[in-house]
Amino acid sequence: MTDFATITADAHDPLPGLLASLQLEFDGAADARMARDVIMFEAVDFHWAARVESERIGPFEALEEGAEPVDIWSMLGMLAGCWFVARVAIDEAGRPRDLLEVRRFDSAWDAYEAYDQ
Repeated sequence: MTDFATITADAHDPLPGLLASLQLEFDGAADARMARDVIMFEAVDFHWAARVESERIGPFEALEEGAEPVDIWSMLGMLAGCWFVARVAIDEAGRPRDLLEVRRFDSAWDAYEAYDQ
């Protein structure tokens, strides 16, 4: 059985902070679309920063010889006002490298259900 706690997801959503930072940098000319474009290009970092929960799944065995070893993690979070569940490759230094799968949900309930499976 899963226990649910009240989560202030807005505190984990980096979009408002990014938008405020862009507003300062571009003298108020930045908008939510610009912030979403930045998130799209840096998706793995923003999803990792927006996680509420994460769990290590295990090592990933690369098909290429000499490839950097990574671990696969499952994570749940909120980004740009939308709940997500994702899998991410994390390098030996603990940095996110690749976003492998992302599923989006309208409710925390649905996201937690997917995360627990």
